[in-house]
Amino acid sequence: MKNILGTFLGNLAGIAAASYLVSGFVVNPRSGVIFLALVLTLLHLTVKPIVKFLTWPFIMLTLGLGLMLINAIVLAVLDFVSKNLTIKGLESLALGTLLVWGANVLIHLFMRATSEKS
Repeated sequence: MKNILGTFLGNLAGIAAASYLVSGFVVNPRSGVIFLALVLTLLHLTVKPIVKFLTWPFIMLTLGLGLMLINAIVLAVLDFVSKNLTIKGLESLALGTLLVWGANVLIHLFMRATSEKS
């Protein structure tokens, strides 16, 4: 449960940061960030494991860097299925992917550090 909450919070922070920092990453309306974070979390829990399983040789060959491509594909799927998100161009997709990934890493590191202290 903590992992799902961490993923949701990381996605929320990442989407909010990307919509603020990346000009081609547009969230309409601003309240749609929570909805997008929820849908992205559901995609991470359902679609991403299947894609990772199917592409594990590619992930191994790229020494894990293929996971960034999978994250970009999941974000592009979110853009496709949601009317609240518009990603204009490959550069915006790449920067948005990096920001969402970075936010997830930071949130999960923070949650791990606080759970070890308790």
